[in-house]
Formats: sequence, C-alpha cells, structure tokens
Amino acid sequence: MRAAAGGSHLVSWEDEERVRHWKGAVGMSRVVVIGATGHIGTYLVPRLEDAGHEVTAVSRGTRGPYQASPQWAAVTTVTADRALG
Repeated sequence: MRAAAGGSHLVSWEDEERVRHWKGAVGMSRVVVIGATGHIGTYLVPRLEDAGHEVTAVSRGTRGPYQASPQWAAVTTVTADRALG
C-alpha cells in the first residue's frame, strides 16, 4: 500500500494495475456533454476531443462556444429544445 497522489487515501499496487489495464482496454470512449456551449462545456469539449474521445455536444443551439477551437470540427453537435409540450 502507498498513499495516493493527493495523500488522501491508500492505493494498493493491484488497484493501480487494474486501472492501467482498464485504461489500455477502453481506448476511445463516447462522451455526451449537455450544455456544451456554456462556460464549462466550451473548455471541456476540446479537451475531451484532444484526449481521443468521441464527443457529442448537446446545447440549445442559440450560440457557439465562448472560445472557438479547431477541435469543435470533429464534434457531433445536437440541438435540444426545452419547450414544454
């Protein structure tokens, strides 16, 4: 056992091996970001794309992200309406 990076809890070597195995086995994952063009989504979506994830960005479609970045070209965008039915 050893202390984790933040020193907040103990991590066994077996746990670390499981995490390494899981990360290697998963590879790219699909991620849906709701509110993708909002403050957090604007910065989160490009980082997820850079990390190799397949990103679907859901927003109301009223505006683009706060800060443009080339990663948005690879993102699937979905416009969702909050209208009451």
